[in-house]
Amino acid sequence: MSERLQRALYRRNPLGAAALTLVGLGLGLWAVINSPIFGIERIRVEGANQLSGDQVRGLAGVDPGTNLLRLSLDSVIASLELSPWVRDAAADRSLPATLVLRIAERRPVGWVEDPSGPAVVAEDGTVVSRASTALADLPGLGIVALPLAAGERLRGVPTLAAAASMGDRLLAAVASVAEVEGEIVLELRQGGLVQYGEPEQLQAKNRALSEMLAWARDRGLGIDYIDVRVPGAPALRPAVAG
Repeated sequence: MSERLQRALYRRNPLGAAALTLVGLGLGLWAVINSPIFGIERIRVEGANQLSGDQVRGLAGVDPGTNLLRLSLDSVIASLELSPWVRDAAADRSLPATLVLRIAERRPVGWVEDPSGPAVVAEDGTVVSRASTALADLPGLGIVALPLAAGERLRGVPTLAAAASMGDRLLAAVASVAEVEGEIVLELRQGGLVQYGEPEQLQAKNRALSEMLAWARDRGLGIDYIDVRVPGAPALRPAVAG
């Protein structure tokens, strides 16, 4: 449409001219939104540790070339959070062609034995995966009667609360966590037992236990037992050399 014709149309029908302007703007916006420049070329993953970047991209289910502006970020987040490993997820656009996936993973703290074998459990009780054998860096937390599927959640397990309170280094030193007459007892991988007591004052007990383990390690001592039931006054009895 020529400029002269537009001016004439505006003088005769200003409402019609405004409508044409809006249509033109709408067509321009549609062209921008659907431009191939916004086709996804890269999917960046942040926060993955237990999961690989490729696994996270697979969970998101977004194909290269998908229009970044038209992509539903809520749908992507919902897809990511279907994985039991993913505690929280976020998705952002980095224009023109990068999708950013951010996840916060659940931390595995032990495993339980069910009729199908070991089930790896996160600190909130969620079963995050199955394992074929006992894990060398996580403690056993007991036996459950029914098979567990990934994504199910254990509740009311005192051994889980104790394990969830421990840092990764301490978890790796503990072979098993058991409840005996209402108190927690730990079995150490290097040998020896820990009288842990009731599942309370957990952080103080963990600090005391870590200090006792370091003390014994520095002196090259085996351990018969460590008692941290009163964390302010822990006790250690070295193993008798045989």
